Amino acid sequence: MPSSPTDKSPPLDAPLRGDTYSAEHLWGHAEQLAGQEQIARKKHARSGAVDRQFVERFESNCLYIATAYQKVIESVRAGDPIATDAEWLIDNYYVVEEQLREIREDLPGSYYRELPKLTTPPWVGYPRVWELAYELVVHTDSSLDEELVAGFVSAYQQVTPLTSGELWAIPIMLRLVLVENLRRLCGHMLLTRQARKDAQRILEEWQSGGAGKLPSADLEECSTLVMTLIECLRDSGADYGVGMHQLVERLGQSQEEIDLCVRHEQQRLAANQVSIGNVITSMRLLTALDWTLFFERVSIIDQLLRRDPAGVYSSMDFATRDHYRHQVEHLAKNCDRDETEIASAALDFATRAKRQGTHDSRQLHVGYFLIDDGRPELERELRYRPSLRERLTRL
Repeated sequence: MPSSPTDKSPPLDAPLRGDTYSAEHLWGHAEQLAGQEQIARKKHARSGAVDRQFVERFESNCLYIATAYQKVIESVRAGDPIATDAEWLIDNYYVVEEQLREIREDLPGSYYRELPKLTTPPWVGYPRVWELAYELVVHTDSSLDEELVAGFVSAYQQVTPLTSGELWAIPIMLRLVLVENLRRLCGHMLLTRQARKDAQRILEEWQSGGAGKLPSADLEECSTLVMTLIECLRDSGADYGVGMHQLVERLGQSQEEIDLCVRHEQQRLAANQVSIGNVITSMRLLTALDWTLFFERVSIIDQLLRRDPAGVYSSMDFATRDHYRHQVEHLAKNCDRDETEIASAALDFATRAKRQGTHDSRQLHVGYFLIDDGRPELERELRYRPSLRERLTRL
């Protein structure tokens, strides 16, 4: 899952960190996003290739994060100093492993293929709900809470309703995006680790009279190494002034330019440390949340069915309400209507029966038309044609 699936990813991807939005700005962004997106009505031609890319990137992320964790552990065992972001990874790796396990369990291939896919760049062929999760993580610096997630989803649905399957996929997609971001942060963590090794080697060569060449004279390209080299110079007990003179000479830059480069690098590292803390904290939140309550809170289908004229739907247990919603989802998948139209049609039938003063009280309940004797009437209204297998089952 590169920064744009249409472009080749750079060797070291930037962390997923854009402008941090306020809640109100987030809601506006969600509405704008919903207005811009278009989904494929049928299976998109590129979908198969993108599906494979999606899975391969996730597996690559799992391996990369595990490798980074092992390398950091090796540094600890060797007595090397480690930064705060590496400490976050060591102390909370079990949290990360739990996220990876839950993603594998909760996103089988058949379920993933059913999710509506985008036809708009840059995420052509990707699930619509993936972009929603991606934008939310980017513009919160991975710092999620239930109100932010629910508000973002609700604002999005003011413009475009999501399917029930997409709502259930939200925690999975958020986990996937957080794992993607963690992989990128681990890349920068390993870069810093390698820079410390290179800096120590260069410093030893300088002290022994060797050339100790820097891999690049471009400050931007070697900013991490330059910052680490300066830190090693301070810690080494060697003549700091002489060492800095050599560094300035080899880079061909002024002291002021080097100082500015170091400040920028320090800011980047500090931002990464905040981001990795946010990633881990958000992963904990995703595990702790009751997603059944979240689903009913943001589901437009559930809100429609709760207007049941008989007042029965709201008093049912979750499993029964979920059975009704599955019937709505099933009907929508097999006729040219979306789920909100299905739920609205069932509600209209029940409301009409109440207005007409029917003697059959069952007809006042939306369930009469979703799962009971009123189902054929609803299907005729929707121009729904049961499959051969479904007709045989009914017989």
